[in-house]
Amino acid sequence: KPGLSAVVAASLLKLDGLDKKLLPVLESANAKLRSAALDGLVGFDTKPVNTAVRKILDDDSEAELRDKAAVHLGKSKDSKFSVAAHYHALRSSDVAVVAKAAKALGDSKESETRKQLLKVLVHDDFSVREAALASLIQRKDIQDLIEALVADKISVEVKTEIARELVKIKHK
Repeated sequence: KPGLSAVVAASLLKLDGLDKKLLPVLESANAKLRSAALDGLVGFDTKPVNTAVRKILDDDSEAELRDKAAVHLGKSKDSKFSVAAHYHALRSSDVAVVAKAAKALGDSKESETRKQLLKVLVHDDFSVREAALASLIQRKDIQDLIEALVADKISVEVKTEIARELVKIKHK
């Protein structure tokens, strides 16, 4: 396994095949090594790199590394990966960040987006629920909203908000 200085040096020198050499380092138990590998992978927008970075985003125990992975994926030209940065933002403790991400996901064509928006539909903050609801409607995920009306885990307050929006759609 490479040491931290070797990973940093390889990244700075932009060695040939750097991305392939750094991918295994993303699985290191050492957070500093994983961080250095992420730094070295900046600018690589390939499926293998993005898949490995998405794993960091979804599963890493270090919040700083998850944030760094979100920044990396947010720059991807592949929408499947770039929307993952918005998914990460949906888990923020800052309601403005969550609402903005929920609103931005209205443009996403990825099927996973529906599931992510449905999760935040039960958020404590009204502005977040409102943004998620608007995005689900924009994406035409109407059947999911209808099903949410009978879901046990959704409060009466949220069901009422959903019903109001569905009535507006019907009367357009």
